[in-house]
Amino acid sequence: MKNTVDQELAITSIDDNIIVNAGAGTGKTKVLTERYIHILENGSLERDREIESIVAITFTKKATQEMKERIRKAIRDRFHLDNCWRRYYKDMEKANISTIHSFCGSILRDNALEANIDPMFETLDEDEVNLLLEESILKVILRGIEDEKNVYDMVRALSGDDLNRIVHQLKGIYYKIRCMGHSFSSIRDITLDSIDSIEVDLGDIQDIKDTFLYLMNNSRKNSKVYRLKNDDIWIDFYNDSYDRDELWTILEYLYDNIGRNAREKDAIERLEEAIRNILLMKEKEYRWLYEALLDTLIRIDEKYTKVKDELGVLDFDDLQILVLRLLDDEGVRKRYQDKFKYIMIDEFQDTNELQKQIFYRLCSERETLDRSNLFVVGDP
Repeated sequence: MKNTVDQELAITSIDDNIIVNAGAGTGKTKVLTERYIHILENGSLERDREIESIVAITFTKKATQEMKERIRKAIRDRFHLDNCWRRYYKDMEKANISTIHSFCGSILRDNALEANIDPMFETLDEDEVNLLLEESILKVILRGIEDEKNVYDMVRALSGDDLNRIVHQLKGIYYKIRCMGHSFSSIRDITLDSIDSIEVDLGDIQDIKDTFLYLMNNSRKNSKVYRLKNDDIWIDFYNDSYDRDELWTILEYLYDNIGRNAREKDAIERLEEAIRNILLMKEKEYRWLYEALLDTLIRIDEKYTKVKDELGVLDFDDLQILVLRLLDDEGVRKRYQDKFKYIMIDEFQDTNELQKQIFYRLCSERETLDRSNLFVVGDP
């Protein structure tokens, strides 16, 4: 089947950063395969290192195998054109066509000394990770409940007496933070500093009142915001006839009664943002909860890491975190930038921040993505 104009552009545009929006069934694998072959034919590649210079990242092992088979066939079909194609076929054993985890594992084994790990490390599968992490969380929580009132109060606030629920909640938060590429300590500091910096400006309160009055005077009489005119909660708010601890409830109520007015969309958006900013002050009341939660996550990470070290294993996130750390070294980063001339990533919508930063480092020298060699395909 003949390629569309867009497919042909995706295949032949190899010296720019390219992003392709493409869902399932749109011929992504075909495009990736033909682009790979086009790079072999037209790319700026060092002789005898052509195959290993191209990186193709897939989301599953099955997709990896399918792409390898398609590329092998395409290369085989070109044997009659030139002897180089037979060499490419032989070199396919060195092809960097893999999942992100296999890609990172390969880099780590090649740089085990720099990464300070055993080159014969084993990688935990998903079930093993869940089991070890859940055991670590439970031990930390039980110890914390015994030793610290804040941890006991945190567990009660988040899950009551359901320990299984708190383990599940903490596991989800743990995974999300690790995928961001930041340490738990840095997230703790950023979060608490952010909460400490929140202040209410009385001028903002007056702006909210003024905007409500403006909207009341420029909205239909049957609209939500107009009907607030005779609402006791609005009247008390306007006249400052409320206690400080009532402010959050009042603002939440008023926020829910702004309504919609297409002609005053900008004013409504400014009002909603102003209220949301002030409601952030409410987080100060829960600073202790954030602190207890983040301190607990730090202990969980320490416990979980200790267990993995004792077993001599890594999980999938470890592979990515360690590679990102390796690429912070200018010498290591330059070596892999020289090796990997073209990088292609399938299913980019499933790439987390940690994975994205790995490829951005590989594709950037002085400025972000200035190597112009990143090609990504994702479902819009």
